[in-house]
Amino acid sequence: MGTWGTGLYDDDHALDAIADLRESGDPSRHLEAFFADFLDSTQRGFDTSEFAGDWAKVHAVLALCDVVRLAAEPSGARRSSLPVTLVPWLDSASFWPSQSVRSLAADCCRRVSESAWLAADWQEYWQESVAPLAKHYEIPLG
Repeated sequence: MGTWGTGLYDDDHALDAIADLRESGDPSRHLEAFFADFLDSTQRGFDTSEFAGDWAKVHAVLALCDVVRLAAEPSGARRSSLPVTLVPWLDSASFWPSQSVRSLAADCCRRVSESAWLAADWQEYWQESVAPLAKHYEIPLG
């Protein structure tokens, strides 16, 4: 497993999280459980949680937050930034993220965006991946 770039999907853990979502049979329930587990585990902040410094979890959470964002966009607008394996699934699945799922995704993105570790140690990833996603979810970055 590895990381080969600074994009949201440039990591095997992100792609594994997407594969689990595609195979779940119920994307909304899968995302709600995944996001709720992450938020429960990071209640006191990402940097003080069991996931502090966990690059794999960062990639998985943010990739799924981006899938939620992209699922609500017209198919043509989302094709350029997605892994090739996700495009057909999004186009064929009748998955439309509920307000609950969108809120959980925004909360997860907010929790990760508060990470001083990520902002300091992974600046290129922060600029390319975290900042644009935070902008979409209207999360101010310090």
